[in-house]
Parts: sequence; C-alpha cells; structure tokens
Amino acid sequence: MADRQQLDILMQGVDVWNAWRKEQPDKLIDLSQAKLHGAELSGIDLRRANLKEVDLSETHLYKANLFRANLTNANLRAAIVRESDLNNTILHHTQLQQANLASSQLLEASLQGTNLYEADLRFVRLSNADLSSVNMQKANLEGASFWQATLHNVNLSHANLRKTNFLGAKLDSVNLSDATLSQSSFTGAQLKPISLNGVNLRGVQFDGATLDSVDLRGIDLSGANLRHATLDRVKLDQANLTDCLVFRLVVWETSLDGAIQHNLRLTDEYEPVVTIDSLANVHLLSLLLSHDTPPPLVRTLTTNMVVILGFFPSYRMAVLNTIRDELRRQGYTPVLFDRERAASPRPGDESVVERAYPEMLERLVSLAQFVLLDLTEMSLLPKEWQTLMPSATIPFQPLLHARNRQGTTLVPEIERYPHCLPLFIYHDERDLQQGVEERILVAERLGHQQEDQERK
Repeated sequence: MADRQQLDILMQGVDVWNAWRKEQPDKLIDLSQAKLHGAELSGIDLRRANLKEVDLSETHLYKANLFRANLTNANLRAAIVRESDLNNTILHHTQLQQANLASSQLLEASLQGTNLYEADLRFVRLSNADLSSVNMQKANLEGASFWQATLHNVNLSHANLRKTNFLGAKLDSVNLSDATLSQSSFTGAQLKPISLNGVNLRGVQFDGATLDSVDLRGIDLSGANLRHATLDRVKLDQANLTDCLVFRLVVWETSLDGAIQHNLRLTDEYEPVVTIDSLANVHLLSLLLSHDTPPPLVRTLTTNMVVILGFFPSYRMAVLNTIRDELRRQGYTPVLFDRERAASPRPGDESVVERAYPEMLERLVSLAQFVLLDLTEMSLLPKEWQTLMPSATIPFQPLLHARNRQGTTLVPEIERYPHCLPLFIYHDERDLQQGVEERILVAERLGHQQEDQERK
C-alpha cells in the first residue's frame, strides 16, 4: 500500500513533491497501489520509487524521472510518458497499451510480460533491455534502438519498425508477421526461429548477423545487406535475393529451391563490383578470388561462368540486363566486373585497393569460360583489360553499340590476338540479344578448340 504521508505530498503538485524529494534524497518512496488516473505529473521525480500496481492510466508523465522505479503490474494505459528516464526500470507485466513513450530512455530496463499494444515507441532506446514475452503488436517503433537487447517470445506483428536498429540484439521466437521493416538494421544480431509472414525485407541490413533456422520462404530480400552474415539452416525457397550484398557470407544447410539469385554482389563496397547468380557458390568463389592459381577441380566447377566487362551506369542497365538474361537462358552464370560502382577507398587505402583491381580481374578471367567485353564507353572501361588480353587463354567477345564508334579504334589492336573474336556491333537490346546468342556458340567452339590444343 502507498505511504499516506507521501501520497498527501504528491497531491500538492509536482513542484512541491520535487522540492520535498531534494530535501529527502534517501527517502524510500512507496506509492504502490495508488490511484493516480489522469494526474498531471510531468517532470516528476520518481527515481527508485515503488510503483507496484499503481494506476497511472491516462496520466501525463512527460519528461518524468522513473530511473530504477518498480512498475510491476502497474497500469499506464494511454499514459503520456514521452522523453522520460526509465533506465533500469522494472516493468514486469505492466499495462502500457496505447501509451506514448516516444523518445524515452529504457536502457537496461526489464520488460518481462509487458503489454505495449499500439504504443508509441518512436525513437525509444531499449539498449541492453530484457524483453521477454512482451506484446508490441501494432506498436510504432520507428527509429527505435534495441542495441544488444534480448527479445524472447516477443509479438511485433503489424508493428512499424521502419529505421529500427537491432544492432547486436538477440531475437528468439519473435513474431514479425506483417511488420514494416524498411531501412531497419539487424547488424550483428542473432535471429533464431522467427515468424516473418507477409514481411518485406528489401534493403534491410543483416551485416554480420546470424540467422539460425529462420523461415524466409517467399520473402523479398532484394538489395539486402548480407555482408559477413551467417545463414544456418535457413529456408530461402522462392525468396528474392536479387542485388544482395553477399561479401563473405557463410551458408550452411540452407534450402534455395525456386529462389531468385540474380546479381549477388560478391565484393565489398570499396572493391570493384563482382556479381554472381548463385548463393551456393559464394563461399567457393570468394576463396578462389583470394588464391593466385585455381586448381583443376575448381576449373571444372566453374566452367559455366562468363565474365562481363564494361561500364554500365544506370542509363545502360537495360543493356547489361539483356546480356545477363541471355547468358542465363543459355545455361551460363554471368559474373559482372564493374570497377566504377565501387565506393571511394578509405583514406590511406587507395594504393592497396588500386593494386588489388588487376589481380581480382585476372583471377575471375582464369575461372571463366569466356569474356564479353563491351567497348561502348571505352574511355570509362577498367584499364586492366588491356594488360590482361595478351596473357588470356579464353575467348574474348568484344561488343559495341552502333551509336558509339569510338570503340572501333581498338579493334585492330585486340583482334590480333587469336582468342579474340570479331567485333559485334548492336543497335538495340533486341539486336544485342540475338547477337549474344550467336556469339556464345562461336565462343564455345573457340574455347573447345583451345582446350584441344592445350591437351595436345
């Protein structure tokens, strides 16, 4: 029961209460089971107070100090608790349905069994908080931070998690069905069996995250960041992985039946863009790019790989997609090498990155069946190809758009090499599609002839 004397002081207003607390800083506060429905308590000092089973529904607690308070079984339905200090607060089985806690601090708070249905939790900080069996259904958590928080058996279905940060958090048996997760981040997080029905994960950050036995069947993950992530027994059947960043991704016992795996970026943001079409080959190809000479077995495993070399900004993506689609249709795996889309190196790393470019391209070419070299934007082409041509042993097929004849100046130089096929000039995407189909057959024949000569 609440201390009657303390309750009488509180009834005199926040200013009187706060002044009394300054005079009695070590006084134990007991307002348990007090009936404070609808009270105006903005700015109140309730540090370390016993607020068990207190009725604070529809109360104004704007910028209140609730540090280390005990609010077990308290009723704060529809309360205004904006920009308040709830660090280290105990909120076990607390009723906070439709409450407004926007921009409040809940660092290391314990929220076991708390009900936050439809609560406003925008930009709250829940770092290192314990959220076990919490109901956050339909809550607004835009911009919230769950840094290293523990979420076990939490209901986040239909919640707004836009720009929410789960950095280093542990999520186990969490329901994220129909939640909004655009621009959210799970960097370094650990995700165990969670429900993601109806969720869109386009562009979501999973950098360094561990996904264990997570069901992502049919989920749109296009453009997601899976850099340094680990996928262990993850179900990705029918999922869309187009344009995902998969640099140093680790995959174990993951199912991919019917998954769309186009344009997976194998290299880091400071390296030339290298894309592949198979998640299963990410680890293998990453290892190959770090070794100077691939063993014969590796050459056997990568014989369907074709390197695309050229400059493909946004206005030329239709051309690039036409080449990729035709290669896929013919049973090949297109691997794009695009130096121009690499981010600027970190200060001090420029020379190291510059030296790595030709080595990476040389290794890719050594693994490929042949190379498609688009000369349309000749001045912007990676210069490494010119030093690569003399030592290459696989067919090179040069391509050129009819509107740009500048590339024809290079034809006499490159066609003097026996592994370089005649230049193909295309006028549009349809013309390119037909031409690539024909040139693939020519490149295959030349490749087989070179293999036969090597055997002899």
